[in-house]
Amino acid sequence: MISDTQITRPTALLRSSWSLFAALGLLLLGNGLLGSLVGIRAELEGFDTVLTGTILSFYFAGFVVGSQVAPVVVTRVGHVRVFAGLAALASATTLLHAVAVHPITWIIGRAVVGACLSGLYVVAESWLNASATNQTRGRLLSIYMVVVMGGIGIGQLLLNVADPAGPGLFMLAAALTSLSVLPISLSTSPTPSFDLPSSMHLKQLWRASPVGLTGGFGAGLANGAAFAMVPVFGLSTGMSVGRISILMGTMILGAVVLQWPIGAWSDRVPRRRSIVAVNAIAAIAAILVAQLDPSSVWLFVAIFLFGGSTFPVYSLSLSHVNDVLEPHQTIAASSVFILVWGVGSAIGPILAAILMNSTQPEGLFWMMGAVHLGVAAYTVYRIIVKEGVAVSDQGRYVPVPARSSGLIGVLAKGRRAKNSTDG
Repeated sequence: MISDTQITRPTALLRSSWSLFAALGLLLLGNGLLGSLVGIRAELEGFDTVLTGTILSFYFAGFVVGSQVAPVVVTRVGHVRVFAGLAALASATTLLHAVAVHPITWIIGRAVVGACLSGLYVVAESWLNASATNQTRGRLLSIYMVVVMGGIGIGQLLLNVADPAGPGLFMLAAALTSLSVLPISLSTSPTPSFDLPSSMHLKQLWRASPVGLTGGFGAGLANGAAFAMVPVFGLSTGMSVGRISILMGTMILGAVVLQWPIGAWSDRVPRRRSIVAVNAIAAIAAILVAQLDPSSVWLFVAIFLFGGSTFPVYSLSLSHVNDVLEPHQTIAASSVFILVWGVGSAIGPILAAILMNSTQPEGLFWMMGAVHLGVAAYTVYRIIVKEGVAVSDQGRYVPVPARSSGLIGVLAKGRRAKNSTDG
């Protein structure tokens, strides 16, 4: 038996949760590869840009549905069975992309994969929460962040393993997804109990934190467009698949590297000011990418800065929501938050595709820049009209991947109780 004192060490943390992190790593390698592959393959097949954006948006539509349904399923059949079943379904659906190259098939396939991944996040995050203590919660969350974002980032590099025009990469993504079942199935760790999270109305959360919800929706618009359409942007501007994979990997690397310094800084200043600053940086970086030559090395510097500022907006906004609520409301609020983010993520790729189709491929980054400027402007307005939470009353910044489930809020326990709200 590992004691709480022993498990606070990083090596002990990894030993106690190795099966879950290994499963997540394999799963996200496959999903990271598939997410970019579908956009690239759609362009190679000659699909219209708006149609491509619509196909890719259905991943996030499925994700929203899965986030609402998965908790109910987990309570009925348990963590291991849900993980195995959803991973198998996601793997089979991935193979279907290669067998039936048709817009309707791919729309259905992206929705199914999105729903499966959402359910798999529910399993992983509730399992992590059950194994966490007050001493280990922060480190588990940090490892979780690195595994998820690292898996998605490294998955981009797998685009170079085979020709995107053939079935090989779809087969590789399906194989990685299937292999993710092995660590969970062979684990000797006891499965945790699971209770359905309490509910909260959207209107109730809006009254408590309009800035948090606006930031979450804006993050969804920008993050959904970035994950789905940056590979399409790369192909439309004449980049090779290898260069696109590095571009995507650099963007995600920016999120991994800059997430913690941004979070540490946001804990020392009024949270809404950090939301303004990071959104402004993301907007500037997006505009720079839009104006740079696709062959320029500076494009990778700008995309690193963009990734490092756009993805933390999700965590900043969720942390702000947690700042203004009581600890017992965290899970319910997180579920509403992920729903709002998911709706934004489903709209983002379609909106970006329309702009790319009617103007130039750079319209993607102009759109994302405008979204971040809008969030920054609205937050400035709220700062002017409503006093916010004092720095001393803020909770810890919660560094979480944007594709988390609503249950990620439980990993933010240990916050100070407070009664103040931010209108």
